[in-house]
Amino acid sequence: EGGVGGGGEGGGGAWAALKAERGAGLEQLLAELRAAPRRLVVANFYQGVLGHRPFGGHFSPLAAYHARSDRYLVLNVWPHTPPAWYSAASLWASLLGTDAESGLPRGWAVVEPPVPRPRCE
Repeated sequence: EGGVGGGGEGGGGAWAALKAERGAGLEQLLAELRAAPRRLVVANFYQGVLGHRPFGGHFSPLAAYHARSDRYLVLNVWPHTPPAWYSAASLWASLLGTDAESGLPRGWAVVEPPVPRPRCE
């Protein structure tokens, strides 16, 4: 897990916490999603695991969780793959593993708006 941020002097940029399979679990992903709308959860998943071929790695926001069916709504941003509900097991399997190009683990990022800092005058 690591963090990246932006915003410069006034703290006006967003902050992202990067999550991966090491030390994070499906329960943590659900907790992050439930913290919305203050946060945006973006999944870094392998589309082939979810049945989208021949596509590889991809980033899309997670929008919801349906407890009775144990499914997550992925708002897929790729034009040829519409938003869809995926089982928790399938989504989790798509989040595990390592990106072949970067060698880094997949997972998700939590993007939050900046926290306003008081100005001293």
